[in-house]
Amino acid sequence: MNADIFEKAKELGKEIAVSEEYRRMQRAQADYEADADTQASVSRAEELSEEMEATPDEFIALKQIEELRVEVANLRAQIDASAALKELQEARDSFSSLMEEVNRVIGFVIDGEAAVAMHGGRADTQGYRQVH
Repeated sequence: MNADIFEKAKELGKEIAVSEEYRRMQRAQADYEADADTQASVSRAEELSEEMEATPDEFIALKQIEELRVEVANLRAQIDASAALKELQEARDSFSSLMEEVNRVIGFVIDGEAAVAMHGGRADTQGYRQVH
């Protein structure tokens, strides 16, 4: 890898690491992992799902299967209602949007420079949103 590109990538990584989007995502991840109720629900739902998959239907009474499915559905509803999980999902979406925008800017610079070379100094900037 070109040393200049590597250095710019390191600089970009440092800037991303201090961005509000990244810091928010890190805080949300920590809060989600610290949410004991949600973590217990996730663990129990995973256990029940694995149990249902591992046990052939002929060995479990239909009533038992339905009870397990209802319990899993209830646990998933509790998990989905978790404020910590909602914040984590929103933070991840925000960070993902930031990274998509960074990639668009990089793509524009690469394509724009190529377009300038090919079109006598004129580049098409349509769709480019400046990021500050």
